[in-house]
Amino acid sequence: MWKQPRPYRNLLSLRWRLAAIAALGNKCSKCGFSDPRALCFDHVNGGGRKERAARLAGNNGGDKYYKNIINNGSGKFQILCANCNQIKRYENYEGVSHEVATAINEIANAPRIR
Repeated sequence: MWKQPRPYRNLLSLRWRLAAIAALGNKCSKCGFSDPRALCFDHVNGGGRKERAARLAGNNGGDKYYKNIINNGSGKFQILCANCNQIKRYENYEGVSHEVATAINEIANAPRIR
C-alpha cells in the first residue's frame, strides 16, 4: 500500500491541528496564552485518556481527531496551555493518584518565602 511521504503527512496534520486550535479560539481558555506550540486540546469533563486509547486501538489518525474537534460544537473540548493543562490534571486527579495530586496541590498552594 502506498503511503504519503512523511513531510507531507506531518504538514497536513499540522494544518488540521491549527484549524482545530482556531475553532476553539486560538488561546488558552484559562490564561489566554496563544503560542500554538504549547497549546493542548483538553476534554472539559475529563475522559481524554479513554478516548485516546480507543483512537489508537482503532488506528484513527490525528486528522480524524482534529476533524472531530472542529465539528464538535458540544463544548466537549477546550484549549489549554501546557501549564494550565497540567495544573487541571492535578486539581481534578486526572491520570494521577489522589495521594500524589494532593501532595503536589499542597506544595503549590503553600506560602512562598522570598
